[in-house]
Amino acid sequence: MKLSTFLFMFLLFVSTITTAQDGKALFDTKCKSCHNIGGGKLVGPDLKGINAKHSQEWLINFTKNSTALIASGDKAAKAIFDEFGKMPMMAFDMPDADITAIFTHVKSLSSANTTEKKKNIIAPPPAPTGNAENGAKLFDGSVSFNTGGAACNACHSAGAFPGGTLAKDLTKSGAAVGAIMNSLPFPAMKAAYQDKKLSNTEIADLTAFLKKAAVDKEEPMPCLGFPIGGAILFILFMIAITIIWRKRKKETVNKAIYDRQK
Repeated sequence: MKLSTFLFMFLLFVSTITTAQDGKALFDTKCKSCHNIGGGKLVGPDLKGINAKHSQEWLINFTKNSTALIASGDKAAKAIFDEFGKMPMMAFDMPDADITAIFTHVKSLSSANTTEKKKNIIAPPPAPTGNAENGAKLFDGSVSFNTGGAACNACHSAGAFPGGTLAKDLTKSGAAVGAIMNSLPFPAMKAAYQDKKLSNTEIADLTAFLKKAAVDKEEPMPCLGFPIGGAILFILFMIAITIIWRKRKKETVNKAIYDRQK
């Protein structure tokens, strides 16, 4: 084997190991837009302590294809799915070693003492109180976003507000709106809003609207269209028959002959 070939293979091997071991870089690239480690919920759950709750095999399977794990009946996966507005995590086609490195990084931060760091954290200003009525107008495009971003109903529905079917129904996603719009974890949203970020007030209004939509959403009415439609058609049919037959013969065919003879 030539020396150059050997060096190339060696560097490739070292590079692979480094990538697999660099859990922080992988976390920052793949996970940070939706997850915190000890900082609270975002689009998805806070991952602090996740290693103690689930096996490494479960974490790998969930990361690679959460939808398949939910469909298999896994109770833990379904609980996360239900808690976060039935919004499945996107699938990551990654080597097991990379996923293991990510959760090794998560574990190291989960067990670290962060008390001193938290002392210096300045609490963010309280979020503005949202206006559900204005949020509804932003959602359906009656009122435009300040930056000119597309109306939400171009891709989503919510409560009694119909919309596009490109993305999921947002009726129960009110709590996650802020995190989603700030992190833009989905490619389509990133393309649409990366240069057209929503203001805190707009996000608060949308959040208030979606929370109200979730409360106001009624159970679907029984399907009465078929029996009601059938009754209407029957009535129309009887009216038509009555009109058509109003000039029908009401006496015998020979009555005219009988009358002449009489």
